[in-house]
Amino acid sequence: MIQFFLVLLAGVSLILFTVMIVSFVRDTHKRNHYSECTGQIERIWKRRNPGDDPGKTLVSPIVTYTVNGETFEFVGTTYSPKIKIGQEVVVLYDKEDPSKAILKKGLYFTPVFTGIVGLSFTVAFIILAVIHFVFQISF
Repeated sequence: MIQFFLVLLAGVSLILFTVMIVSFVRDTHKRNHYSECTGQIERIWKRRNPGDDPGKTLVSPIVTYTVNGETFEFVGTTYSPKIKIGQEVVVLYDKEDPSKAILKKGLYFTPVFTGIVGLSFTVAFIILAVIHFVFQISF
């Protein structure tokens, strides 16, 4: 039984660290290859979650920004109660396609979060492995 948990913990850790690395590389590429400009929170979009929890309300900022005289709009993926309509935010946009943009704040959230969770699973794996292989305890 403990071998099953060790394999499970190792597999989950490997998946999480893979997601962390891929997300980190993607976010670093965006930070290095996207241009920066100032955008503005135009409005806050509140809607019902169409997924597993239909009673939950999803909240996202709608951000506008201007590049070369053309104004663009996108739905931000990060939301904080501190965000206010009219607030200026830093936007990163694709130089080749300015309609593709993200908020700079929260750019590395996914790799940091998956790294922390992956580390937690790795620590659990190490503790179980030590208990089983060093102290010869099975459960």
